[in-house]
Amino acid sequence: MEFPIQQIPMDAYAGLQARFGAKIVRHKGRHWRRVRPFFYRPLLPVEAIGETGPWSPVPWPCGFQHVVPAGAPANSTMNFVMLESPQDYSLGGLNHKRRQLIKRAAQQFEVRPIVDPLEMKARGHGVYLSFYERTKYPYRSDRREKAVFDACVDAIFHTPGTILMGGYGQDGLAAISMSYWVNSTLIYSTLLCGTAAMHRNLGELMFHEIRQLAARHPGIREIFVRPYQGGSSMDQYYLLRGCTLARRPARLEIPTLNRALIRWLAPEKYEILCGDD
Repeated sequence: MEFPIQQIPMDAYAGLQARFGAKIVRHKGRHWRRVRPFFYRPLLPVEAIGETGPWSPVPWPCGFQHVVPAGAPANSTMNFVMLESPQDYSLGGLNHKRRQLIKRAAQQFEVRPIVDPLEMKARGHGVYLSFYERTKYPYRSDRREKAVFDACVDAIFHTPGTILMGGYGQDGLAAISMSYWVNSTLIYSTLLCGTAAMHRNLGELMFHEIRQLAARHPGIREIFVRPYQGGSSMDQYYLLRGCTLARRPARLEIPTLNRALIRWLAPEKYEILCGDD
């Protein structure tokens, strides 16, 4: 599958995420996302920020964390599931089992751009409902309401630069993926796959196609798949498919009282926050 893609400006990406419901603040030209109450990280999670000294992108009592450049002072680690050399990818480089799964899926499905918002509204909502029933994924579960899902589709199609791919079988649209090329990073944001199609390995084919797409664009230096969540089932899903665990030095700033409360009430979560998972 070949089709033209373009970088999405950070302001446009921030605007889209805000329309999706993310809490975004802007500080000195950078966008920060609230990832939990009173705690922020850069909207582009892997963005390295070299500022030092007593500064904060958010008001007290909020805390924040960000990756720092190599060699800069760090007091924590941020862990990501990544593909760090996307131009090295080829189907032939995968193991035999993975190649066979992708080839079998390609005999049953076709991956191509989704260009019609009406089609995505009509067929995509059923894909989302099937995905939700299988995973119970909580983020924006209000999309089970057709009107909410349709509003998300409108926001996507009003944002140039969204890489929107569909997996099509005999019965039409069966999977949806959304990605964004921000700076030199491709953010692999969303994969919604119907359960029947997932059992026929369409998820394997969709991931293969996005890797092929990135391999053809030298400006994409890495693919951000997801924050590492301590070896969860989704972490393992992608690690088994060629991703790596990238541990990057980071700066963590939390008000003293908040830090003490987290360490006392939720020591395991504090370790994860510091990157010790």
